[in-house]
Amino acid sequence: MLTQQQLANIIFNETQSLSGTGIEQARINIAMTILNAEKAGQRRPMTAPDAATVPPAVAGIYADCLKAAQQAIADWKQGQDPTNRATHFNFRSNLSTSPFFGFRLHTQLGPFRNSYPTPALPASGIYANTYGK
Repeated sequence: MLTQQQLANIIFNETQSLSGTGIEQARINIAMTILNAEKAGQRRPMTAPDAATVPPAVAGIYADCLKAAQQAIADWKQGQDPTNRATHFNFRSNLSTSPFFGFRLHTQLGPFRNSYPTPALPASGIYANTYGK
């Protein structure tokens, strides 16, 4: 099982460039999918690394990711799961509700802004989705 810090590091590495209304819940949902996959005995889905280098300029974002990890762990231990046992997540540049590797959509949050745009994820209109059986 991942430690709280490892979980926070993954969330940070996955979401540090994203911002907007609902990003806090998206971070909790992402953490929850990782915890759910581990509980189910599945190999953890591919994620960003569980180690992070946090420059001082983004220490606040890291603190938010640590809070999300703490909240997800606390909720998970109490049997509360806003993702309805989702085990996978991804980010999309549209409102697609299409399955992800055969898993159906459980939650969708966004749109978020992206301060590190790529061809796959532009500067705006990013959605954080969770998926499960």
